[in-house]
Amino acid sequence: MPNYNLAFKHDIKKSDNYYESCKKEGAFIKIEKVETDLTKKFNSYLHVCFLHVAHELSDFEQNREWVKQVFFKQIVNPDIYVVDWIGKNNVKYRYVKSITNKDVDNRAAFEKFRNICATKGIVLPDPDDRHYIAEIYKTESILKKQGLV
Repeated sequence: MPNYNLAFKHDIKKSDNYYESCKKEGAFIKIEKVETDLTKKFNSYLHVCFLHVAHELSDFEQNREWVKQVFFKQIVNPDIYVVDWIGKNNVKYRYVKSITNKDVDNRAAFEKFRNICATKGIVLPDPDDRHYIAEIYKTESILKKQGLV
């Protein structure tokens, strides 16, 4: 059974087409709202790690978004987050999934990210290492006061 994320126009159209084809067949369908497995705590932890990697790369705020959107999703985990397809007139499209998508295994993606960072000499905190995480937040606060973030 296909899965659709109705936050995206592309998936809305596909889900509408699927619904119409099932309706024509007189098929029995089940519609289910799926909650993501990404907890607020894990999401916060991910963003702390993105900030830390950006800090290690020395470009702070601009780099934090790059770390998340490009490095984490497209370079380290393209098999998990990137969907390429060819549309009408052979136009190539690329869709980068959100970390909130239910079909995304964020924990496996993060482990891969952690391993790649380690090979580059960037040590990420463990989720339970409150002291290290507090230091990252403290650094961010100082950088904000200096207008660097």
